[in-house]
Amino acid sequence: MNSCDRSAVSETIPSEPPGGSIGSLTAEDGSRLRYGVWRLPETETRGTVVLLHGRTEFIEKHFETIADLLKRGLSVFTLDWRGQGLSDTMNGEVLKGHVGDYLHYVEDLKQFMDSLVLAQKSGPLYLLAHSMGGHVALRYFHDNPGVVERAVLCAPLVRLMPGRVPGMITRLVARVVAAAGFHTRYVPGHAVYWASRENFGDNPLTSDPNRYNIAAEWVRHEPALAVGPPTIGWLGAMFNSISALHRPGYAAEIRTPTLMVVGGRDSVVSADAARDYSTRLGDGDFLLMREASHEILHERDEIREAFWAAFDRFIGLEGL
Repeated sequence: MNSCDRSAVSETIPSEPPGGSIGSLTAEDGSRLRYGVWRLPETETRGTVVLLHGRTEFIEKHFETIADLLKRGLSVFTLDWRGQGLSDTMNGEVLKGHVGDYLHYVEDLKQFMDSLVLAQKSGPLYLLAHSMGGHVALRYFHDNPGVVERAVLCAPLVRLMPGRVPGMITRLVARVVAAAGFHTRYVPGHAVYWASRENFGDNPLTSDPNRYNIAAEWVRHEPALAVGPPTIGWLGAMFNSISALHRPGYAAEIRTPTLMVVGGRDSVVSADAARDYSTRLGDGDFLLMREASHEILHERDEIREAFWAAFDRFIGLEGL
């Protein structure tokens, strides 16, 4: 549960940054959530970052990002969402990262923050999130103002790109099918574990073949890290949560200073929706990285360097 044996993983992918520890906490419903902590000595710490992953991701996939944050003098706290990585699943089926309500993610994040991060952090608290993690962060900020000083959200799931979800699976259809007892069934038209995850080809995630391969390498080494396509119930929960984000006045009530960064070649989430949402936040900013795809943190070196420059400016770490 707590950790993978990393000794047999390919040397071509980023190794675990030194000084970290892996543990688990128990959510209110009894689910175990795996987390990772990399704390710098007090004399070297310029702040603390909570790193939130996207759907299907896990701690090991973000070792390079964790190392980049540590180099900036930022301690790192991160966790595997329930149903992902080596955290518990909700239905006992490892491949189905299923939840019936995004509130489970929000509540898990709050417990992680209250019981671990806020008790151990040093300096100002920041947040860096990708995709679904950015969505959950926005809901957390709304309900917990003043906890995080500044946030950078990469490709936040504010809305999906049109056509990203099969046309037959609309919000209404997902709700009706889930109500009929099929909420844990996979969305039709997808293999249980995407073969495309092991084929760089025309993938929608990144233009960097080596970083694209990181997830597949880890899954080959530890199959329990794999997550299949969305379930119908998960999709319905996503639609409902997106609707919550867009309730009148909701965005304006989020006062955490937030920079949204989206790739110009992102075919997963809508850059236009993120740009619009950033203008409605209480304190929002937006950056379009024209050459980037969905996984900005796993893009080519020149794209990542431009991202980190923007991150440093927004957080206030220029001159490193």
